[in-house]
Amino acid sequence: MSKEILTGLSQKEVKARVQKGLVNEVTVSTEKTTWQIIQSNVFTYFNFIFFVLAVLLVIVQSWNNLLFYLLLLSIL
Repeated sequence: MSKEILTGLSQKEVKARVQKGLVNEVTVSTEKTTWQIIQSNVFTYFNFIFFVLAVLLVIVQSWNNLLFYLLLLSIL
């Protein structure tokens, strides 16, 4: 059995590839922007349901229930 010795690129080959732009550039962004944080926390399925219920209470002019509903939401 013959064992093949693996070698990397020589310095000359590396310089040639860098000059040609054949390099891997990794940009890792692990931070969310402020808008992404707000968007992921505000625009949720449950908030949508609560918004629809509040709109329905406004449509039927049930102000007492709406105030109770808003109070309940503020506690949660």
